[in-house]
Amino acid sequence: MSFELGGKNAAVVFADCDFEETINGISDAVFLNTGQVCLCAERVYVEQKIFDRFVGGLKQKAESLKPGSPLESATNVGPLISQNSIEKKSSRITSSRAKKELK
Repeated sequence: MSFELGGKNAAVVFADCDFEETINGISDAVFLNTGQVCLCAERVYVEQKIFDRFVGGLKQKAESLKPGSPLESATNVGPLISQNSIEKKSSRITSSRAKKELK
């Protein structure tokens, strides 16, 4: 299901989902075009029952991505578009890590 929420697209994942298909779909929704298109999922709400499994599955999928030049066939994550985009993404990573440490 897709919701238009003012460019802050959310994905909702329920415990009875087809797990592998959902991991693949969310991965595409997050990483397609390096996450720089308006259809990318910026928030993922996961039913608590499968939350840890889901995070582990998405982490494994993300770690399998090959960043690099979009001209290389092995690349499936290209570069960010600008320095501003790099700083914005870096800030989100730093914030997320700090929140994780608070738990």
